[in-house]
Amino acid sequence: MEDLFLRFDIPTSTDQFTFGERILFLGSCFSDEMANRAVYSGFSCESNPLGTIFHPEPMYRFLENVLKQETDCDLLSRDGRWFCWDASTSLSGSSSPELKETIQRIYADWFTYLKKSRMLFVTFGTAWGYHRKGDLKVVANCHKQPSTLFEKRMSHSHEICEKWVPLIEKLKTLNPELVVVFTVSPVRHIRDGLVENNRSKAVLHDAVRALCEQTGAGYFPSYEILIDQLREYRFYKSDRVHPSEEAVLIIWQKFLNCYTDLETNSKVKLIEAFRKFSSHTPSIFHAVEHENEIERRKMELISKIPNVILK
Repeated sequence: MEDLFLRFDIPTSTDQFTFGERILFLGSCFSDEMANRAVYSGFSCESNPLGTIFHPEPMYRFLENVLKQETDCDLLSRDGRWFCWDASTSLSGSSSPELKETIQRIYADWFTYLKKSRMLFVTFGTAWGYHRKGDLKVVANCHKQPSTLFEKRMSHSHEICEKWVPLIEKLKTLNPELVVVFTVSPVRHIRDGLVENNRSKAVLHDAVRALCEQTGAGYFPSYEILIDQLREYRFYKSDRVHPSEEAVLIIWQKFLNCYTDLETNSKVKLIEAFRKFSSHTPSIFHAVEHENEIERRKMELISKIPNVILK
């Protein structure tokens, strides 16, 4: 089967993580896919507390606000709910004070996470940004506000670097052991148009190249795996844009091979076998026996892998 794919070897990273070391994911919906697999595989993981974010600037602003422990939030009201310009629509509140309290709690939690985490994986999704007229702030989400409030413009790679280079220096000051790894989402933003999407991805690749060179950050080639190696449409969902479950699993395994050692990798296989067994639906006559066996296997795994997280 390997002969059917373009050969693409990914060097094993010298920066790795294992069970008990927290890893963080931030960015586009592809980062959500990887974070979900990390949780499924028993790792200590946190991801996208403000929801899915695609443009580098709102991601940067989130981390800046975490580091500063910002207490002010840029909010708006719509249809009886309150939203934040720096968050997706998945985060909202019934009142301004309620939403502010939620966001400030997120900032406090992530300040602790950044201080103690092993790795931060950041996925850029698009260079196209919706700049709010007046202050030209790139919003994380337009929240169904009139298009006349925004100017759509593609960011330049140097604009992204100007913000992210000093940010990474601040992150390393807070936690000298934190490893930052960038990736570019392979998901096409077809609403922008295919030509415009390709130009956007080119900007992101150039920005990430410069960030890696200037800061020593790492790069994981998820974009190249899906677009160049798994380039058949059978590796995509029916929308022909998002990776299929099979593609996600292939990329996840390559991710594990890159950032974990052989021992951790083998333990992941044990955990995934347990997850599959746990998801099995037994007949009504064997339900109690099945639950007992799940608990027995869970305790056995915890004894073998003390720091595993089995939610």
